[in-house]
Amino acid sequence: MSYNVRYIDKNGRKDGSMWSLRHCGVYQKCISQSKTSIWILLQPSQSVYNRLIHMLRSESYLEDSYRCHGLPIHLAFLADIEREWREYITTLQERFLLKVP
Repeated sequence: MSYNVRYIDKNGRKDGSMWSLRHCGVYQKCISQSKTSIWILLQPSQSVYNRLIHMLRSESYLEDSYRCHGLPIHLAFLADIEREWREYITTLQERFLLKVP
């Protein structure tokens, strides 16, 4: 499975926009004989990376079926990206409401 995702992320700048549009590539290959997966993540956000490390170290990940299909990891990745979009849209709404007389 592979896909590219565009996501919004805080950039830490004090001037200009505090948000940047970024993209991440995800590749996962399940090897059913050994019940393992190969993962490649290109430019994940820091929060996605931290969440992934936490999941990989969890005991439930050590179960064979979990390691191979990886659906919880994909879902966690997409949920994290969705949260950032929601915060970005809320910021835009607040900015817009301040400008409307």
